[in-house]
Amino acid sequence: MLAFCLALACLGDELLRVEGPPFLVFGETIELRAVTAVQDAVIAWRLADGAPAVETKFSYDLRSLTVRGPARIELTSLGTMEADIRLSVSLERRGARLATIEHRVRIGPLLRVRAWCRVVENEKGGTRRADLVRDTKARGPLQSDVNRLLRPLGIEVSLEEGPTVRAPDAWFDAEGRFHPVELRNGEKAKTATLSELFKRDAPAGLNVYFVRDCHWTTVQEGFVRVVTDHALVGIGMKDGQVVVDDGADAAVLAHELGHAFSLDDLHEKSERGRLMYSLRKERTGVLLTWQEMKDARERARLHLKSQQRR
Repeated sequence: MLAFCLALACLGDELLRVEGPPFLVFGETIELRAVTAVQDAVIAWRLADGAPAVETKFSYDLRSLTVRGPARIELTSLGTMEADIRLSVSLERRGARLATIEHRVRIGPLLRVRAWCRVVENEKGGTRRADLVRDTKARGPLQSDVNRLLRPLGIEVSLEEGPTVRAPDAWFDAEGRFHPVELRNGEKAKTATLSELFKRDAPAGLNVYFVRDCHWTTVQEGFVRVVTDHALVGIGMKDGQVVVDDGADAAVLAHELGHAFSLDDLHEKSERGRLMYSLRKERTGVLLTWQEMKDARERARLHLKSQQRR
């Protein structure tokens, strides 16, 4: 018994957690997974409300609305009205309840937002893979992969070819690199070049600009001015603009689009399993939370209203 208590103490807040998307599209199915390190424990899933709107892979007791036993459970949407479902998930061992947490899922329609894919034309530093933007067949797999990552937010993007941007040489450094932001004495700011690029925004959609090499600099003013250059895979703005290295993958684009849908970077090491973790090379997963879903859908609706007014 003492050893068991010590094990629980070591687990701390991670005694039980639930992983799975916070959004369920009408007529579709999602899987939720309860994660615990406690051996011989039993998981109990209770539908706190919203039971008429979903069905589960495992039959639940109609009186208690409880599924007992499986660590994974599937939910299928049956309704056509947007609603929230609360699940109370408990961890039990030898008749004792060790932990209980709540997991929420929203049921509703996908929000589909147009994203203009923009070629930046410049011999020295423009888009290297123009085919990715101009060829529908090349763009299709990227769109599918990005939407798979955004779907837990209840959002999809339609990647469509937008107007070409003809960029002057002055937008790029001697190596042909584009610098959208800089960190000057601890304060991050847009560069004048980025502001000039955004003046070329196409209306009625998000704007995704593809550039050959994306970098940012830190500037430390002092007796000796120190400028340090860093590689950058992309940057996303809440007003709906994204600049991305055209060699980046779908996870990078989805992350930057997350910013366009109002989501902030995450920096804690414990958050490395989430899509919005700031360091791509250290990111271990693509999880999204209930609050991120709520905030992203609110911003997506604003983008849609802006598109419809055009």
